[in-house]
Amino acid sequence: MSQSLKNVVIIGAGGNLGPSVLDALVSNPKFDVTVLSRASSKSQFPPNTKVKTIPDSYPFEDLVSAFENQDVVVDLVPLHSVPDHIKFIDAAIKASVKRFIAGEYGSKTTEPRVNEAVPLFGAKVEIRDYLKSKESTGLTWTGIINGAFFDWGLRVGFLGFDFKEHTALIYGSGDAKTDLTLLSTVGKATASVLEQAEATANKYVSINSFFVSQNEILAALEKASGKKWETSSITIAEASKVGKEKWDRGDFSGIVPLISGLAFSGQEWVHHYGSDNQLLGLSQDEDLETVVAKIYNGETV
Repeated sequence: MSQSLKNVVIIGAGGNLGPSVLDALVSNPKFDVTVLSRASSKSQFPPNTKVKTIPDSYPFEDLVSAFENQDVVVDLVPLHSVPDHIKFIDAAIKASVKRFIAGEYGSKTTEPRVNEAVPLFGAKVEIRDYLKSKESTGLTWTGIINGAFFDWGLRVGFLGFDFKEHTALIYGSGDAKTDLTLLSTVGKATASVLEQAEATANKYVSINSFFVSQNEILAALEKASGKKWETSSITIAEASKVGKEKWDRGDFSGIVPLISGLAFSGQEWVHHYGSDNQLLGLSQDEDLETVVAKIYNGETV
């Protein structure tokens, strides 16, 4: 069954990923894009962006009204409240939306060991299972698996590197490779998913910019900075233990060792199952040293 996906509404366009997804969609003439923004939001969007404002509680009928005549809902809202995401799905169904882009954008949550390693991912599984249960309504869905955000993760220290202090926290030996994706590439992938509507319906697609180890990233950072970086290390088991203890205490900073430990455990996803980069027309020849140098120097990638 052929689907034409033109009118797109984005919820949560002001976060870490939102601007990249918004930019990729609005720069593509095939799409007509609207941002759905909460009344209390302070997010700023580029000039001429179409914005609809909705009360913070996401009233159901307001959602339905916002989704009317839309082909796609892109859900970028954080996972704090699963009922909100369920509400988005139900409203999309009532408004006859054709495609729902789930708030995956990370690790492969179809893998039980991934969900065991990171408790937060249980929310993604719950939302995905609800989407699958609604396939008979005519609403299709796609989940995008991209590993950690490479440029964002480097800049904020999520991947273990401190630009200011020139220090690195190495998980395990530092030799295990993982799949990491630039925010801009995730945005392009989201647009491509909608262009390849039939090929991406009711499934996950897996993408990456690099399949790389921490030690390779460290070497690129040392070259870019012209400095030798100080390193410390933590075992994968230790990272999991620390992360879970923090998470159980309600300390959300535990998510850093949990996800980074998983990512650099040598058991991540794309190279076990294959990448959809070619299907989505994504670049497969990024140069690590060039990209890392740009990130280190604060340049756009």
